Amino acid sequence: MKLSRRFVAATLLLVSVGAHAQYYPPPESAGGWRRLVSANSTPSAQQKSDIRSTVGLDWDLLKQAWDASSQYGGTFLVIRNGWIAAEWGTTATRIGVASCTKTFTSLAMHRMFQLGASGNLAYPIAPNDLAYLYLPPSWGSNATRRTIELRHLLTMSSGLEPDDAPPSPGGSTAAYEQKLLAPPVRTNPEREWSYASLPVDTLSLVTEYVTGQTLGSFFQQQIGAKIGVTTLQWAAFGTHTYASAYSMITGRDMARIAYLMLRDGAWNSTPIVSAQRIDSMTHWAPFLDNTLYGPQIKFPTDPESQQRYGWLVWTNRTQSPYVGPGVPTDAYYCAGFRTNFAMVIPSLDLIIVRLQSGPEPWDDAVFTAITSKVLSAIVDGSANVAPTAQITSPAEDESYHAPVSITVLANASDSDGSVTQVAFYAGATLLGTDTTAPFAFNWNDVPEGDYALTVRATDNDGAVTISTAVNIEVEGETNLAPIAQLTNPSAGASFTAPASIGIAAAASDSDGSVTKVSFYANDNLLGTDTIAPYSFIWSNVAAGNYTLTVRATDDDDAVASSSAVNITVQTAGGGNSTAIRINAGGPSYTDSLGQVWVADAGYYNTGTAKSSTSAIAATVNDPLYQKWRWDPDTDPVMTYSVPVPNGSYEVRLHFAEMESSKFVVGARVFDVQIEGATVLSNFDIFAQAGSRTALMRSVNTIVADSQLTITFRKKATQALISAIEIIGPAKP
Repeated sequence: MKLSRRFVAATLLLVSVGAHAQYYPPPESAGGWRRLVSANSTPSAQQKSDIRSTVGLDWDLLKQAWDASSQYGGTFLVIRNGWIAAEWGTTATRIGVASCTKTFTSLAMHRMFQLGASGNLAYPIAPNDLAYLYLPPSWGSNATRRTIELRHLLTMSSGLEPDDAPPSPGGSTAAYEQKLLAPPVRTNPEREWSYASLPVDTLSLVTEYVTGQTLGSFFQQQIGAKIGVTTLQWAAFGTHTYASAYSMITGRDMARIAYLMLRDGAWNSTPIVSAQRIDSMTHWAPFLDNTLYGPQIKFPTDPESQQRYGWLVWTNRTQSPYVGPGVPTDAYYCAGFRTNFAMVIPSLDLIIVRLQSGPEPWDDAVFTAITSKVLSAIVDGSANVAPTAQITSPAEDESYHAPVSITVLANASDSDGSVTQVAFYAGATLLGTDTTAPFAFNWNDVPEGDYALTVRATDNDGAVTISTAVNIEVEGETNLAPIAQLTNPSAGASFTAPASIGIAAAASDSDGSVTKVSFYANDNLLGTDTIAPYSFIWSNVAAGNYTLTVRATDDDDAVASSSAVNITVQTAGGGNSTAIRINAGGPSYTDSLGQVWVADAGYYNTGTAKSSTSAIAATVNDPLYQKWRWDPDTDPVMTYSVPVPNGSYEVRLHFAEMESSKFVVGARVFDVQIEGATVLSNFDIFAQAGSRTALMRSVNTIVADSQLTITFRKKATQALISAIEIIGPAKP
């Protein structure tokens, strides 16, 4: 099977709006679509003439399109200028549309983006947002998953391991639900295009987080009810809505959804999804320009798929042979299992809906036979001829240096009318318009980046033609290196072997972003971190003198090193030094190095012990962080008092944020004082390390009253501590 097989459930062919945009079908209960012929009937000669003169279609040729697949049952509609010109099969029966469900999901997400941008949701959700921000904590536990944006889930470019086998709603879905919470990763986002359903079903969880509704309920409230759709039935897995497949709908309601898209997201002149978002959704995403054709798991697609797939909508930008001869390049469609499809061709104001129990999983011959027959039914001379459009400047692959102003010039003409407007685009972003020839636009202060420029010419009958893209590059100024600073441990810090040393760094890039921070000891690489705050736990460190540095790399591969910090790791027992290790909130524990951590009984004045069984990142000593002591708001200030000889000490404080209600920056903030001096101010564990991740902070202090005092002062809810190490002076 070729390119379109993935949407094997219902095909939607949308054609551009012309001079007939004022008509919108009333609900089916109030008469529904206007029609030139009754369903399943043969029109009279006069009716055929009326069909030809009203919508420019030959009914007998449309009948041949039906005959090409009538053995598969279902329903078939052809709608032009808002008129049903032909209809066969069942008219009131829901039919499963499989992957056309993905297009419904894309509409819902773009409606959500619109509501978020206007402040009508609790979150200002946008396509470029990181997906993990709206998903359960387990989804963000993987560093690569944390880089996936919502737009990647909407364009099959997330890099998640392809999974295109969502279980039937009637079977067991428990394993699939669990997989959604932490899906395996194959590669970084935008590297590969792989058709799959699991990434799309992730959007169901996003919808629930952002709106408090299931995807099905949100779609019906925000879109379906507004356009008269009453038969759309979403399928469920567990308590969630399938976003990828298994929905059912009648042909006429499928046509309503297509008509909404054809009319630029408006219904009865009321915007439901903005025209700009419909435009973006139904066009190929330029950020996929360097994306490779990845593995296809269930239904193989053709190798040009990543060059014509939109936002869960197929396009015909490459004039693919798998769409059908004569189908205009502005056509877009959904497609699903059993060769179902719905297509829109804006330049012809045409919608084709074919829902059927056709060949499995998809048959290119059946699909293209239907589309080509419908296109052949357009009566010569009856249809408006679309205008022509071409960019004349700049030239393909032209290069500039930022900041720069670029003049875009275009030619546009119309053989049977006039050009009323030329719109200039960079990717899916509208730059400006011109209504008078010669058509031009001055694009000022263009930032660094790669751009695909197009123009869209509109004629006096509303037909639109998109020019061939012209690719240009705007190079940036000289890249500025990032800045790197080692923030922990401090210079001269001393540890006892075998030591566990928490190394922390700050890094920034004034003209880009930091892609990674690498940690070194004596110029030997210890490890890397790609997500701020940057940290590394150096475990089982032998005795010796070490020079620590960090190196930050930016998004243009510039590298900067921090100033060196010298530390000492002493031999265990060397100088008869003392070491006290306290397991806060937990029992006595022997760690992986054989070191004993005693229970904290007798050391603290107040506080409540809590525990968890969740795994802890950045440590092998999970039990040390799975129990902790926290300071309820009603208790006095939590203080640990440890009797020690007078002298200099290194105090290591161990933390991990374990409570899901605190997995937000600012949810838990507190100060730590040692011997009366504030050593950690406005300390936020989650901001420093994220969730369920070991974090250590080392502080040097001097004790003069034979008692080491550590005080935890809450600021935003409760303070907590997981464990305390006190490495002290030599015994007398």
